[in-house]
Amino acid sequence: MVWMATTALARSEEAPSEDLKQVLDTARAAMDQEFARAERFDSKARDRATLAGSWYAVVQAAAALSLSTQTHTWWIVGVAAEAVLGAIALVVVLYGTMQVAKLRTRPSVGEETLEAMKLAAGSDDFAAKSIDMYRDLLYRAQEANDQRADALDRKRYSWWPVLLIGVAELLTALLSRAVG
Repeated sequence: MVWMATTALARSEEAPSEDLKQVLDTARAAMDQEFARAERFDSKARDRATLAGSWYAVVQAAAALSLSTQTHTWWIVGVAAEAVLGAIALVVVLYGTMQVAKLRTRPSVGEETLEAMKLAAGSDDFAAKSIDMYRDLLYRAQEANDQRADALDRKRYSWWPVLLIGVAELLTALLSRAVG
């Protein structure tokens, strides 16, 4: 009987620290998830920029090869104008990528935070302070990711003009060869 009472008392003393460990593990997992979410947004923006930039480079090479010394000046002017429009569209895509990938300031756990946690470790409100700290960190990480998502959404179709202008440039270059 004494053993059961001692075991129950030991469990009740362990419970708060075990509960705190579970809460903090959940908070850390949520922070890791927000970090992965930020990486996905950045990756999507970079993928769009890579696609647009690669297409622009291929179009310029193909258009240059399609033109010859016998191509009429107005065809060259048309291809050059489309190249300029494509370059402007590419800059818009790169600017959108920068808006998604730019660093956003938010608090993090640094050495001062860890020192303060070490000093507060024995206090009665340590669990509440730790949970509050992670809740604040998570809120700000989610807020930063919401900004990334909004920036990505606003530039969702920004790479299409690069593709379409490139097609028009290729057609102009090919027509210049066919028509003369």
